Amino acid sequence: MPPEMSAVVASARPQRMAYGDAVRVLGTVAVVVGHICDMAVFQADPNKTLASTTDWWIYNIVDCLARWAVPIYIMLSGALLLDPARNESPATFYRKRLARLGVPLVFWSVFFIYLDVSYNQWHTLKEALQNLVLGQPYPHLHFIYRIAILYAFTPMFRVFVKHAPRPMLTATVCVLFCVWSADSVINGFMETNVSAFARFAPFVSFYLGGYLLREAYCKREHMKWHLLNVIGCGLLVAIISGLLCMKYGVKGYPSRQMFLLDFLSPLRIPMAISAWILLITLYQKCDPVTGRTGRVFAWLAPTTLGLYLIHPMFREILWAPDKLRNPIAQLPHMGFLWNWHGIGEMLPNVWVRIPVYTLIVYLLSLGTVLLLMKIPLARRIVE
Repeated sequence: MPPEMSAVVASARPQRMAYGDAVRVLGTVAVVVGHICDMAVFQADPNKTLASTTDWWIYNIVDCLARWAVPIYIMLSGALLLDPARNESPATFYRKRLARLGVPLVFWSVFFIYLDVSYNQWHTLKEALQNLVLGQPYPHLHFIYRIAILYAFTPMFRVFVKHAPRPMLTATVCVLFCVWSADSVINGFMETNVSAFARFAPFVSFYLGGYLLREAYCKREHMKWHLLNVIGCGLLVAIISGLLCMKYGVKGYPSRQMFLLDFLSPLRIPMAISAWILLITLYQKCDPVTGRTGRVFAWLAPTTLGLYLIHPMFREILWAPDKLRNPIAQLPHMGFLWNWHGIGEMLPNVWVRIPVYTLIVYLLSLGTVLLLMKIPLARRIVE
């Protein structure tokens, strides 16, 4: 066994990663920004003209520049949970993870299916149940289904990373990235999808990669190259996807228009890795006891799961409620609450709309999560 691996195994307790809270909080902010932009990017486009507008391109570029967020969530989980010093039994691990993810998974799946069918009326109940089988009863919930099955394999992955020499671990991660990147491109052009039970598989590469790169700090003078890589990859995804949408019309993934938006696309992998290295380098000494920034991140970190899960509700309510055929608007004396165009049209300037809309959705979600966390039973759905 290599000396560095022996040192890790000999550690009495799992190693604390100071950057963990910062990655979770900043990743959540990026997710909200991206999901705000999604409301404008993925509108109905019957005449194939949407991608020709300036506002659409701004939304598209900002959206793509924020798409490093979900992969680094997975990488952080791998960096923390695959620590060989975590020598708990599989039964203990499963019990702890099921207690944390089981209730949110069931509750929010039911909640967002109802929102989808009865409020937004984007899908029928049959279509919503089909999406449930695909592991995404609502677009953002794919994450909790992926991570739940990744947790199921974590005890086995721990055995692998504990005994695998670093070159073997590196080769494994590289091969997985190559295989799933090729699969991502093919799925985009073939417009194929996977079920809830296989949706986790591509993320194994990010999961193991997070552990492999959990101390991949770079020198300060090299950080600019990683920043340029994040921006460059994001812009390339936006430009290529935008040009394809101009030709074929806007359509969600899987599609040839949006094949580069998939998590494992050839451009999003290096983008996520550079974003990860940037963040862990910036916040490698983020102390929640002595540092002001560390204390802020430590306070916000427990809210990130709940905020991720709940924010689409406020996004939909505030975007354009008068355009949604929701039952609340039909209730006596309640329609006046919805006789406004929403933030989607109230703020005509896109440069104002994106940050203001993001801030309002984030703060409403944060306040709701903090409130739920103070209620003994309710806190189980957000923590």
